[in-house]
Amino acid sequence: MIKKQKLTLLIGALVLLALIPLYIFVIAPLLQVEQVEDEPPTLLPGEVLGSSNRILMFEHVERAAIESILVHNDKGEYKFFRDDEDGNFYIKGMK
Repeated sequence: MIKKQKLTLLIGALVLLALIPLYIFVIAPLLQVEQVEDEPPTLLPGEVLGSSNRILMFEHVERAAIESILVHNDKGEYKFFRDDEDGNFYIKGMK
C-alpha cells in the first residue's frame, strides 16, 4: 500500500514538472497582451483629447462649476439644475 502511494506521488510530481515548462514556454506567451503605443488620434475642430486617448466633444468641466444643463432634441427639451439646498441635480419640474 505504501509503495503504491509513493508511486502515485512520484508520477504526480513528474507530471507537474512536465507541465511547468509547458505553461512557461507555450501557454503564458499566448496569454500575454501586446501593449501597443497608439499615436494620439487626429482631432477635429472643437474636439478635446481626454484621458486614455478618448475624444471628447466638450472640455472637462468640474461638477461644482455646473449650474444647469439644457438638453434639446427631437423628443423635446428638458433642463437639469442644481438645487441650492442640497447641491444635487434634478430635472426641472420633476424634483
